[in-house]
Amino acid sequence: SNMLWALAKLRLAPGVATGSRDWEQAMYGSVKSLVHKRQLTPQAVSNICWALAALDLFPPKDVLSALRDAAGSAWAEFTPQGVANTVWGLARMRAQVPGAWVEALQAATYDQLPY
Repeated sequence: SNMLWALAKLRLAPGVATGSRDWEQAMYGSVKSLVHKRQLTPQAVSNICWALAALDLFPPKDVLSALRDAAGSAWAEFTPQGVANTVWGLARMRAQVPGAWVEALQAATYDQLPY
């Protein structure tokens, strides 16, 4: 996640210089594997979503679904910035989110709203 974040900050999309999509496809496979093994922290999920969106990358639907589900099962552990980056990234990448996902997000973040 940190490497993707750094690439996004530098505005260097993987494979652009070489024209090869191999690195990008390998990265998607790694992300999906890490999500399924539950080896990504909320910060890592947030970094990945933000970086992919900032680089104007559109992962395959199964990768987007994996990231969406990883976030949806851990909203209470996200920082407010992490929530914002994740939701923005998923929205920018046009991820489909079910109503139950939005309800879980609202329930987990309600107490963080300023009164």
